[in-house]
Amino acid sequence: MEQLVYNTKFGSGSSSKPNLSSSSSATLAFEALPRVEVIRAVKQIISFVISDDFVEGEITKTQLYLEKLHMQNPYLFTEAFSTAWVQLFASDNEIYLFTLISVSSCLPYEWLRQHGDALILGCSSHESELVNEACIRLAESWEIPEHASKLEKMKAFECKWLESYRRETISYLKGLN
Repeated sequence: MEQLVYNTKFGSGSSSKPNLSSSSSATLAFEALPRVEVIRAVKQIISFVISDDFVEGEITKTQLYLEKLHMQNPYLFTEAFSTAWVQLFASDNEIYLFTLISVSSCLPYEWLRQHGDALILGCSSHESELVNEACIRLAESWEIPEHASKLEKMKAFECKWLESYRRETISYLKGLN
């Protein structure tokens, strides 16, 4: 099993806090998160992802943990989720990233919002067709019509069936308006 490095540094410089304006309550809540809690949650997400096999329609340990984490602390959920997917993107095992994206399709879009958008956009550039397919399926399952324009701006996939799936999903999402 591959060893993933858990990056514990936020932002740049020596500060342990991200460089954000402290004017909003969301920022204050985020800044109040102890680093150790974020690190622990990231490790747990990655551990569950590595041990899970995603099967459409079945609930995974990863999904249950993410739901529990969101109920306990939505800010911790968002930070840990985003950190975990970036680390999984850099891993050498596409199945891990596929699993996290697939599980994400079972979560409400409202929990991730722009972080979910970043997941779709970032993973569409991954070298794995399996990961590319999962990111299109994620956009399809969330049924957010605005995702059609994001999918349109993606570079066309070289694989014909994957490009066809992207185009069909664009049409589907546009039809939801």
